[in-house]
Amino acid sequence: GMFTHPCEGFPKNRQSNQTGRLHLAPHTPPSLSLGLSALLRKPSMEVLKHLFEHYFHAPPDTVQPLQGELGGSGRAILRLSAGAHTAIGILSSVREENLAFLEFSHHFRHHGLPVPAIYAEDLSQGAYLEEDLGDNTLYQFLSANRSAESISPQVIDAYRRAVAILPRFQVD
Repeated sequence: GMFTHPCEGFPKNRQSNQTGRLHLAPHTPPSLSLGLSALLRKPSMEVLKHLFEHYFHAPPDTVQPLQGELGGSGRAILRLSAGAHTAIGILSSVREENLAFLEFSHHFRHHGLPVPAIYAEDLSQGAYLEEDLGDNTLYQFLSANRSAESISPQVIDAYRRAVAILPRFQVD
């Protein structure tokens, strides 16, 4: 089946020798052992595609990497889509970070805070699927709505909403 071994899709600091057995690669620093190429190999990608298909009842027809690795953390972020359905897929080998992110996401959503919904997860494979909120950041919005003479009401409203919600992440 797809989920045969909990370590599948998590190449650690190993290389395969002629006999097919795994051995530790002696000179690879642990921080560099999990590159983006390792994460984007099957079975990790297949797990994301499976989560997408399970949630949307359609296989993704497009998988687009949104960026490489965030600050060397070894996290891959991809946009998967099928027709009008889109989701953000995350592949990360750091189980503790994944657990923390998912816990915070569920907690914040429970308290009505504007964070992406988690659609599906397979922590044994370091994969989860979340709501796609688009590409437009607050900074891009402010830049596009800025003029030299005045601050538009849309910009003031965007700032007001952002500043109003921020303290709730601290206390809720």
